[in-house]
Amino acid sequence: MQARKSGRSQDKQHSEIADIVEHDQTRDQTAQDQQDESQTLQDQEVETQTHTERNNAIQKTPPFHWREIFQPAVPGISGLESTRFLAKWLLFGGLIGISSGLGAATLSYAISIFTNLFLKNIVGYLPPEAHGDGISQLMPIAHLWLLPVVTVLGGLLSGFLVFKFAPDAEGHGTDAVIDAIHHKNGIIGARVPLIKLVASAITIGSGGSSGREGPVAQIGAGLGSILGKLFHMSPEDRRIAVTIGMGAGIGAIFKAPSEVRY
Repeated sequence: MQARKSGRSQDKQHSEIADIVEHDQTRDQTAQDQQDESQTLQDQEVETQTHTERNNAIQKTPPFHWREIFQPAVPGISGLESTRFLAKWLLFGGLIGISSGLGAATLSYAISIFTNLFLKNIVGYLPPEAHGDGISQLMPIAHLWLLPVVTVLGGLLSGFLVFKFAPDAEGHGTDAVIDAIHHKNGIIGARVPLIKLVASAITIGSGGSSGREGPVAQIGAGLGSILGKLFHMSPEDRRIAVTIGMGAGIGAIFKAPSEVRY
């Protein structure tokens, strides 16, 4: 009899323990379901908010204007940044190339003017030019003693123009351009291209020891910087503009890619 009562008591205890375990499991499952549901609702709210913000950004985009190619793209619109970048530099690079080409042609024309003025008319001498550009044979010098006089006068006049009106135009030209790119955000003084052109033409035209590549590089770079400031370009874009101008000027003075007489 006692054994039977003991067995019933044990069965009752096991049943109570099973009920407690089942209740705990049910409670844990309910809590987990509630947590999952809450996380799902939060994810849906975040996704809805992101979608709404993107739609608002697109709807608030103003009508397209040509100046927008110089502005950053609207976030979330695929491909717009690359399209604007391409359009910007096709337009801007073309303007720089044309300006630098005209600058190179003007420099060559100015050199010929001052060469005729100083060397041909005063000294009675024309220096040989590259084959295909003009006179390629040596000519006798009519007034040899005037050659150093003319060269010194040309150097003094060129130096006066540079140090008086545009000290940044001093030197070879490419060093100043590199310094402007790395340390001045691509800013070159507006007077530098003109003063560099005139001073270099006087120096070369009077028989000074100078070449065309350095001056035309600074002239082209200066024109690129001027256009960059005119269109309110960022420092990064202005550096690119200066580099394009320098390359365009050198290419033009070498008459690349095909020979053009000017």
